[in-house]
Amino acid sequence: MKNVFSRSEWIWNEKDALADSYADFYVELNVKKVEKTKIRLSCDSDYVLIVNGKYAASNQYADFEYYKIYDETDITEYLREGKNSVCLVIWYFGVDSQKYCRASAGLIFEILDESDNVIVASGENVLSRRDPAYAAGRQKAISYQLGFSFFYDATKDDSWQSGKLVGFHKSVVVNKDCRFFPRPNEKLKLGDRKALTELRKWHSNLSVFADLGEECVGLAEIEFDSPCEQKITVTWCEELSAGNVRRYMSANDYSFEIMAKKGKNRYFNPFLRVGCRYMQVDSEKEIRVDYLGIRPFLYPLERKADGLNLDEEDRKIYELCVKTLRLCAFEHYVDCPFREQGLYTYDSRNQMLSGYFAFKGYDYAYSNLKLLSMDRREDKLMSVTVPCKVALAIPAYSLYYIIQVWEYLLYSNTKTLDSTIIDKISDVISVFYERKKDGLICNFKGADYWNFYDWSDNLNGYGANRDHDGEADLNINCLYIMAMDRYSKICERVGITPVVTDDLDEMRRVVFAAFYDKEDGLLSLYAGQKIYTQLSNSLAVVSGCAADKSAAVCKKMAEGKTSECSLSMKPFYYDALLKTSKEYSQAVLSEIRKNYGYMLSRGATSVWETMESPTDGGSFCHGWSAIPVYYYHLLRMGTNDKKG
Repeated sequence: MKNVFSRSEWIWNEKDALADSYADFYVELNVKKVEKTKIRLSCDSDYVLIVNGKYAASNQYADFEYYKIYDETDITEYLREGKNSVCLVIWYFGVDSQKYCRASAGLIFEILDESDNVIVASGENVLSRRDPAYAAGRQKAISYQLGFSFFYDATKDDSWQSGKLVGFHKSVVVNKDCRFFPRPNEKLKLGDRKALTELRKWHSNLSVFADLGEECVGLAEIEFDSPCEQKITVTWCEELSAGNVRRYMSANDYSFEIMAKKGKNRYFNPFLRVGCRYMQVDSEKEIRVDYLGIRPFLYPLERKADGLNLDEEDRKIYELCVKTLRLCAFEHYVDCPFREQGLYTYDSRNQMLSGYFAFKGYDYAYSNLKLLSMDRREDKLMSVTVPCKVALAIPAYSLYYIIQVWEYLLYSNTKTLDSTIIDKISDVISVFYERKKDGLICNFKGADYWNFYDWSDNLNGYGANRDHDGEADLNINCLYIMAMDRYSKICERVGITPVVTDDLDEMRRVVFAAFYDKEDGLLSLYAGQKIYTQLSNSLAVVSGCAADKSAAVCKKMAEGKTSECSLSMKPFYYDALLKTSKEYSQAVLSEIRKNYGYMLSRGATSVWETMESPTDGGSFCHGWSAIPVYYYHLLRMGTNDKKG
């Protein structure tokens, strides 16, 4: 690890930071001759770097206080001989959420020459202030997961980034004890403006509407002329409702506000990534909008040649899924760019599994696994998302983490893992091992645990499902067996001793005896309940718990004798069928064509969270549903690969 920030101090603009506030920092850099220069920085919570009035970089990596990530940005191209302004705007969140672990506000940086000598180091002599244009102090929330929206007052933009400093003072040195690590993957790439489809008046001259033509993910930008100072509201969404871009969804509010100045306005927000297809601007007085759209801001995944000779329909489905994977690739995989932007273990498992075939390299997947491993719950399970500072956990998702670690080793063909990953999977498997009673694992009980398995009846962890909290169910036991099997393989591959071992064959016998219904020839979610789900029986087959009844169970599932699982859990169903007989290959492909062909027929430009997304408020862009990429390769559909 580099000896970084040895001469730098953590600073802020004031002693006591206000939650949801923005701070400006200014450094004047005098340059005799333009030579290679870079800035190294880290902050809490997010930043944008502007050099001589030009955007240079943004986006603090998602991290923890004990796993603090720094960026290095080459700023040579932005410099000129003479006086240069290096400006940083820092947005401090200050409230725990499913995307952020609350810590103290701060910025630390150093500017270095081509020999890595420190030219400028952060300290009290750096000029700073509270940003006057951004409203401070817990603005309205977009959603629980996304956190705060913002209010920007263009009338208070005083051109400080060009050196016209008003209200600046020395910075305050703050105490933050952090270990620093370099960004584990590449920085996100900011794309150019995309050409807009027609901007048109919407209902009245006070509303302007834009259909971006497809799902877009990135940073919002707007240019308009206003006849006066006035407040405008910008709304974004994936769908329309009651003749408007849908602003409200339950308690969520997908909008931000700008106080426009009289005349020409241009606003580009470098902090908040949004995912949407539609945008709408509402004003108090009529405005002329010249541009309204999203500048792409995503991870630079490099496409891999797929080697598949797909027919037109399959190719459209394949490309739709690959596009969705791209749109859900931020600094880490996110479940969806519109509603949550969270790193979930199960969502990212499906994304990684498909990504191994769609994109080159394995570093991006590994950085996701590393970030997940840094989560530190007291009960040693995985938090609902990472990074996260809320009490909630989905216990099953901790077991998926072990499965996805094994898949990484398998597809990357590596034999090493970071110690934090090894420690995390060992902790998780120990937690479940210690819950065994009479040969079975009981699920969890209490407000901090959500026994979610799928967005389908009997499996969503809500309502009547809560009556079974603390009981043994088929799903958690099958997943434990699968995870323990992968854990043993991981330990063997990386050359470590497992912290626990288990007799999985004996456990499979116990599970079969407890949950198999001889009369109906299926396994019930709960013993003696006759609740037959596609997911539960698929897990039973894949884990080996269905024993010699696997073929019969798969036949009944294929005949519709079980309640169907949603798109995200279909991999287990497909794996169960294919494990039983290769003759199910066409059935798997037919179902993929049916479901994803339907999305295309409905004008989908990315794959949905569930088949019900257009009617139940689900996401229209969800990475966990891009799993057909994996199955097209698994089945080698239409391939010219002689290996077959």
